[in-house]
Amino acid sequence: MATLEQKLAKAQEKLRHELVNAGIIKSRDFFTAAGLPADTKVEWGVVDRIPHLTARAAGLIALQSVQYKPDLVVAIPTGGYVLADAVAKELELPCVQLDWIDKQSSGNMFYPYPEHKEAALQAEAVALIDDVFTTGRTLSAASNHPTIKDRVVVYGVGWDRSSPETPKDPDVPLVVAVREHVPLLKPKEMSS
Repeated sequence: MATLEQKLAKAQEKLRHELVNAGIIKSRDFFTAAGLPADTKVEWGVVDRIPHLTARAAGLIALQSVQYKPDLVVAIPTGGYVLADAVAKELELPCVQLDWIDKQSSGNMFYPYPEHKEAALQAEAVALIDDVFTTGRTLSAASNHPTIKDRVVVYGVGWDRSSPETPKDPDVPLVVAVREHVPLLKPKEMSS
């Protein structure tokens, strides 16, 4: 009988193949949001047009996150919102979004669902969700946002493309829908 970890790995690999087949994961030269060159890109913003893939990714993240008992899901703006909203629905939790532009915080939160404001203010355990994990800088910076600082219990991402050597926060576990290391390229390796 397969272990939970084996079942999870199989589900993650199946989702990865579906994302490739749907054109969400693409192989080509590009630069990450951090300005680092790589040869594989995930177009996570397109996933919301394919609801069953968003739901599957959210389900995988929710399944792994539930053990940390979050009582609020917080989205990192841009790529993280669609996924965070789906994770929140899976966990039956409120979802809010950081008011955060270009890794700079206004110190506020945005409430896509106004009825979630009170729950957000009282939350003690936050699941912080983003679309992609490369270096960890975005999640680290966001976890220091004044409205959630010291309350983040789990990071969730749609795609972890980091290297096994990439330092992870020892105090906050990282759960993922798809994990596939994509080596960053040196600028001279990029095709012209």
